[in-house]
Amino acid sequence: MTASSHHRALVVETMGRDCGYLALMSGIAGGAEAIVIPEREIDPETVAGMLRHAYDRGKRHALVVVAEGAKNNAAKLIR
Repeated sequence: MTASSHHRALVVETMGRDCGYLALMSGIAGGAEAIVIPEREIDPETVAGMLRHAYDRGKRHALVVVAEGAKNNAAKLIR
């Protein structure tokens, strides 16, 4: 509701250092545009692309759910 009323993107961190089940189910239930879990590495550019795609479809708010143990491969982007 807050993201929608303020036209913002929100990042919500959930428990899940080793397992992203809680983040996955929360993201599905909440209609998240992106869900980041420890079982799958994802780079920030991919998440940004998901948010851009939602914006291009007409959404003016976004939700990203991230499990606390999630990793990204941003180091590959720097090299």
